[in-house]
Amino acid sequence: QARPDLLISGKGLNPEKTKGMEREWRQKLTGFWNAFKPHFISEEVDVREFKQDFQSVQFLELQRLERDTITQVLGLPPEIMGNTENSNRASIEAADMFFSKWTLVPRLNMMREAYQRQIVPKFDDTGLIEIDYISPVQENRDYELEVIRAAPWAFLWDEIRIKAGEDPLPEGRGQVFSMPMNLTPTRVEDLPLGQAQASTTPAGEAPAPNATEPNAEPLMTPTNSPPISGQNQGFFGRGRRVTTGRGFAIKLRR
Repeated sequence: QARPDLLISGKGLNPEKTKGMEREWRQKLTGFWNAFKPHFISEEVDVREFKQDFQSVQFLELQRLERDTITQVLGLPPEIMGNTENSNRASIEAADMFFSKWTLVPRLNMMREAYQRQIVPKFDDTGLIEIDYISPVQENRDYELEVIRAAPWAFLWDEIRIKAGEDPLPEGRGQVFSMPMNLTPTRVEDLPLGQAQASTTPAGEAPAPNATEPNAEPLMTPTNSPPISGQNQGFFGRGRRVTTGRGFAIKLRR
């Protein structure tokens, strides 16, 4: 940097006095054993110290930039690295899912494919061995809780207790359902024919013909709508496209 750490000057110092002061200064102040010792001078001397100012070199900004670059290249959420400056509980919980799903799983899949292609053939010629891993993605507990709240009668008591982190009830007492009095499970095949058609037909549409009748014809009407764009354009662009009246599109082969 073309500058010393200390600049010493004084009035009336000629070159000989300056060299003598420099020699005395070095003898009494340099070295480990001379640390923290006072030094006395008989003449007026001006000592200026050039300090390293980290604020002028933006050391903190460079440190943050390097940290952000590393986390972004590796695909790490800031909460995983302990950076919780702009985080809350929801973002911290989402960071774990993001880290597991989009950072760990792609790398695990790449490692699994490499092991399956390079290592497994050396020990197995039948192709029956397949390498797999335990997924690090945690279950969505909020979604499971909403499902259990919407239909608690669809789960055993033991299943709900296991979701809550408890042990099943002893002697099989948790292998029961909590069925409401106003709900009765009934198969669609057990309903009368008219009621079954009404229950499976959307509002505003005519009921579909009975599939068990031999002379029943499927409800298909030709349409002149343009072919679907994208990857299905080649499929629907050839042949005759019809709709079933229920929002589905199929292709009739020649």
